[in-house]
Amino acid sequence: WVVTAAHCTDGADGVTVYLGATDIKNDNEKGQQRIYTSKANIVVHANWDASTLSNDISLIKLPVAVVFNDLIQPATLPKMDGKYSTYEGDMVWASGWGRDSDAATSVSQYLRYIEVPVLKQSTCKTYYLGTVTDKMICIKSVDKKSTCNGDTGGPL
Repeated sequence: WVVTAAHCTDGADGVTVYLGATDIKNDNEKGQQRIYTSKANIVVHANWDASTLSNDISLIKLPVAVVFNDLIQPATLPKMDGKYSTYEGDMVWASGWGRDSDAATSVSQYLRYIEVPVLKQSTCKTYYLGTVTDKMICIKSVDKKSTCNGDTGGPL
């Protein structure tokens, strides 16, 4: 299974999942796997709301087994320890092939990544009035660098 954003899969007839890729235009990149799956294998959260972005999560069931290697590994989730952590102040990694600036007209060919801090929920809510819930995580830009359009659905 692959976790992504509902707004990336909602209404899609199918998706191609890129595993171990750093160059999305290079079909022959060493270690890269591309797996296509149809809409029948896409599960969008039942309460996904495009107008509020609530429950913006989707699962993709891959039709074949993933071949793990040095570049492709399953995600390791943090332990819950019986309570939900806000991760406020923690440093996290975000990555994607999104635009490299607000002025860019196309996404990046190469995978980009950045380490950023998780914002306090109260701070985030002042920036995005009415759209941020306690089920969301916000990150802070560092030195005017952050994620951009096209990075959504990628790992954090």
